[in-house]
Amino acid sequence: MTRIVSALVVAALLALAVPAVVDAHFKLLEPASWIVENERGDPQKSAPCGADPKAEMSAAASKVTGGSKLHLKVLETIYHPGHYRVALAQDETGTNLEGLLVGSFDAFRFDSPKLDLATSLFLYPSLSTAGRLRGEATIRLKYELLPDFNVGISATDTFDSDPPEETATTNDFITTFTIGWSYRR
Repeated sequence: MTRIVSALVVAALLALAVPAVVDAHFKLLEPASWIVENERGDPQKSAPCGADPKAEMSAAASKVTGGSKLHLKVLETIYHPGHYRVALAQDETGTNLEGLLVGSFDAFRFDSPKLDLATSLFLYPSLSTAGRLRGEATIRLKYELLPDFNVGISATDTFDSDPPEETATTNDFITTFTIGWSYRR
């Protein structure tokens, strides 16, 4: 038993010592991308965040009116579970320097029935526009009703103290209900 624990500790230390590479890629098909992409969608952003300094600009810009629908079409070239976030600029020259403050809390109950509670708060105080603060708060609860069968609810509030459109609200609320089943071999 001691050998197994020792082997697991060594494996965990090796896994922490080796940098993780995540090869999730997608290519933006519609609207036209602001950078020139190859067939895999490269150049992707450099880790952990930010544009690739070697990226060639395409000079493509899509006009979007606040409150209207924007159709995005992507081709996922290397699968990665999760979601996509879309960032829009006010105009071709608009820039906004922002800070980042992040907090999260996760709690789990592994006994049956399983319970999973997660909260997160992202705040983006503007460093270039005095008094502007953007943020996103999320709370998620998942509960196991039957073995391997769960239900969940999540609520998200996105906030902008100074939205780009005068008629836009400062808060957007999103509520999601989920039903899930986990398969164990």
